[in-house]
Amino acid sequence: MRLTVRSPPMVNVPPVAEEAIAGVVLTRQGVRRYFDQFEKRTDPRGKVYYWLTGELLEEVDDPTEEFTAWPNAQLEPVDRSWLQAMATDVQAIRRSYITVTPLQYNLTCGTGLQQLRSWWPDLGEIRAHYPS
Repeated sequence: MRLTVRSPPMVNVPPVAEEAIAGVVLTRQGVRRYFDQFEKRTDPRGKVYYWLTGELLEEVDDPTEEFTAWPNAQLEPVDRSWLQAMATDVQAIRRSYITVTPLQYNLTCGTGLQQLRSWWPDLGEIRAHYPS
């Protein structure tokens, strides 16, 4: 099996004993807000990385569309009800599941772009040109 899109999976393991793990589930990404504090660490190969150590301020149980980036949003409404019905990683981890969530790198909010275009219809756009 191979993913056909460039979508690295994020895997979260709940902080429970191995025998308490409820299983492995696919999830959508939830929202957790932290007091931003990072600790500089070094992995066994000598690579530096940063670990989020800040205090949890808020967990959003069911993030709405405004928290979700849809970079490929179309002008027509698309049925995403199956996605909204899926548990978030935050919800599943709270229930002791290991979560697997495919991520995307493009952080452009398609819904936000669509809304801004409706507010400023006369604002110019530069069209992409891809050679044939």
